[in-house]
Amino acid sequence: MVLKGAAGTGKTSILKAITQIIKDKGVNFRLAAPTGRAAKVLYSKTQSNNISTIHSMIYLTEQMDDGRVKLTLRSENEDEHCIYIIDESSMISDFKPSDSEFVADSPLLTDLIRYVNKGDSRNKIIFVGDHYQLPPFAPMFETSKSFALDSGYLMNKFNKEISENALTKVMHQSEGSSVLNLATEIRKNISKGNSMYTAFPERNRGWWEALDMYVRIFDSKNLNKVLMVCHTNKDVNFWNNKIREKLFGRTDEILNVGDIVQLQRINWIEDGVLFNGDTGIVTEVDLNPNYFGGLHFSECEIQFESGNKTRKVKKLFCWEVLTSDYGTLKKEQRNNLFAAVMKTNPKFRTTKNITNDEYLNAFWLRHGYASSCHKAQGGEWETVFVNPYLKWMKQDKARWLYTAYTRARKNLFSWMI
Repeated sequence: MVLKGAAGTGKTSILKAITQIIKDKGVNFRLAAPTGRAAKVLYSKTQSNNISTIHSMIYLTEQMDDGRVKLTLRSENEDEHCIYIIDESSMISDFKPSDSEFVADSPLLTDLIRYVNKGDSRNKIIFVGDHYQLPPFAPMFETSKSFALDSGYLMNKFNKEISENALTKVMHQSEGSSVLNLATEIRKNISKGNSMYTAFPERNRGWWEALDMYVRIFDSKNLNKVLMVCHTNKDVNFWNNKIREKLFGRTDEILNVGDIVQLQRINWIEDGVLFNGDTGIVTEVDLNPNYFGGLHFSECEIQFESGNKTRKVKKLFCWEVLTSDYGTLKKEQRNNLFAAVMKTNPKFRTTKNITNDEYLNAFWLRHGYASSCHKAQGGEWETVFVNPYLKWMKQDKARWLYTAYTRARKNLFSWMI
């Protein structure tokens, strides 16, 4: 079944009701979402402990010699008769992974349906999502869409009987939510084919007022309190730097206790994997750098929360990644680091296992006060600021704004340009 609905139409309420009915009937169910952040939001909605990412539910992960992750579909599905409820389904791609970190034989949607088919013949999937949000990234020369919310696509490719239900009435409008009012206005224009429509909330006089307000709202103990959503990496870096200056004062220290950080690649840890985009708070940091392979490394401890779980992870982090424009290393830097590890680490030379080297398996971090819209998708924050510089966006401004605005649970701000 496909359950589609825009922001405020009652998807969460129906999701709670469906899970309760399934419980009452004594049928197994699994809740899953495309990302760790979306799974965390799903937990906050349902308080169910039976929640995971789609990847962790259907794949076995294996670290390859080059540090990438091989995703292998589980050979068996041992769940007895089960209903799989997949939230934020607009984000599910049916393209093979183009991310250089992952290798898989088939696209995520295809593998998800294969996995469910491996189990009990009575198994069913309920895809839940907002088809007005940004679709998943598409490879070059391909056109993307929300594949898992397209009943025609599911029917034609997977030969499945599909029932589709669309929630159309905004149920929260009566509460006077300016966020939902604005999102609804943009959604109506998307429905009319007006992909370039723009509308902004009541705005401050300038970015400096937005900065002051952001810092007043910020709470280091609540990662879901506030976020700045931007269109470009340049703007993400600008806002991360400005917010940190306000919070910690003008300082040369690139990382502080209390800093919010976002992972920029997968990280292997003792009890599993941390994924690109996972966000945490720095609880310890030692800024005495160790120079290795042409790069600077220091140790830090980061606290991550996923669903109802909290864990602290202590590892090295790379200074050059944190200070780069895109949260990554240049090819030459990677090659130099790899060569240095091969020269000095006999265990890694033998195993080629990235977990056997603290430098290759170091955190790649970016400050997490601001985010691109795609990386914020699936998450929710109490207050969201939206950078209004969209004049360079050549297409789909309306869908971008709609996705950015609906990240806000209560308050939405922007400013004049």
